[in-house]
Amino acid sequence: MRDQRTLLRRQGRAPLSRKASMSSVNRALALPAVLLLAGGLLAVSLPASSKAATTTTTLCNSQTAPVGGGAYTIGNNEWGSGALECITTDGSADFTVAKCSIAKARDGAPGGYPAIYKGCHWGEQRL
Repeated sequence: MRDQRTLLRRQGRAPLSRKASMSSVNRALALPAVLLLAGGLLAVSLPASSKAATTTTTLCNSQTAPVGGGAYTIGNNEWGSGALECITTDGSADFTVAKCSIAKARDGAPGGYPAIYKGCHWGEQRL
């Protein structure tokens, strides 16, 4: 067998029964590379799946809802206009004005004011 390997090397061909091997340096670099790749794939897939699971809540006129795990309250407060105003939230400590039909003069009282707060607001308390 040894003579056959020597003959093959002289002819410029590799022996047929050669095992593939990794050096200790390559082995040491391979594990962190695989873990980094797996972590990247996990990080990319998690936000997509968690976004799909969220629900949106719509608050119109003068409705309120707890957000941020109950730490805050968001409230839509159409005030003195009678026009439709709605805000939406996904449960995070934020909101978006989705619809607003309020048309009031700039120098008068507001027609509505959506808000986010923690603590007391007109008798309702969130601590």
